Amino acid sequence: LKGTLDTDTVQITKVYDKPLFAAVLQFRAYACEVSYRYMDADSAGLANGIVFSDESGISDQIYTDFKNCGLLHVTAVSGMNVVMLVTALQSMLTVLRVGRKTRIFISMGVSLLYMAAVGFTYSVLRAGIMLLILLVGQLVGRQHDSLNSLGISGLVLMLLNPFAAISVSFLLSFLATLGMIMLFVPCQNWFYQKLRLPGRLRRAVVAVLAPFVQTFAATIFILPVTFVFFKTVSIVSPLANLLVLPVISPILSLGILTIVF
Repeated sequence: LKGTLDTDTVQITKVYDKPLFAAVLQFRAYACEVSYRYMDADSAGLANGIVFSDESGISDQIYTDFKNCGLLHVTAVSGMNVVMLVTALQSMLTVLRVGRKTRIFISMGVSLLYMAAVGFTYSVLRAGIMLLILLVGQLVGRQHDSLNSLGISGLVLMLLNPFAAISVSFLLSFLATLGMIMLFVPCQNWFYQKLRLPGRLRRAVVAVLAPFVQTFAATIFILPVTFVFFKTVSIVSPLANLLVLPVISPILSLGILTIVF
């Protein structure tokens, strides 16, 4: 929707009661500024993109290189970031011997705050809704089903904004997750059956191949969208993702630790 408004005078009034969302955005701005104190410009810009979805500091050269390699999604916060953050938080709370229900409620609160800090993008909302469903299931003792959770998250986003159906970020996030749900386990089982190795060695090889299979499953489902919207398909994307994705979790964790400490 677009419109214009004509007025003779404009008065700017001071806001005394700032909403919580404003405080979250202020923290995000502060956190992005802290990154530049301890890193060079390119590293800080990339870290802010990965942690807080702030791509303003990413140089044109880095942006082009990541696009050509099919790694552009790394420079923006995705659902993977939410899962990594909550997983690391749960591990830390477990080490500190925090009770199960308390861990779940803290994880819910942190995930909601993180979703707000990165601007409630479609991919983060999708992952956040699926994660909240998982946490609620753990709280009430119900089994989690990934496909049902994905469907519910898609339905909620469509109800909030029907135009999400034509958003490239929503389509990429939704289809990549669908690909991993539908293809990852069958492909992993196929490898397990075809490998003629002793039990322990076979399980170890399958575990090593798991990230590649996961990347392959997601890539297969997002190829049509990538070609339609970007008019290009990177043949090195699966290999590049396999090499890069394992280091995203440490970057995310270290970026948050740098801000906190």
